[in-house]
Amino acid sequence: MDDIGGNLAANARRLREARGLSQQRMAALSGIPRPTWASLESGAANPTLSVLSRAAAALQVSIEELIGPPRTAA
Repeated sequence: MDDIGGNLAANARRLREARGLSQQRMAALSGIPRPTWASLESGAANPTLSVLSRAAAALQVSIEELIGPPRTAA
């Protein structure tokens, strides 16, 4: 099961929501347009490395954590 786009979507949303931030606020923090952030969370995006790097930095995680399999709730 190697669904990087799906992993990215699930992780971006989970991490953003865990921080209590809106898509608009995450977009501002990351320097990514809000529609692009929404595309990341929907799984429709094919982001560049630069966008992945900005998103990971804004969420304070590594790119690997952002695109890796979502963590399961314990």
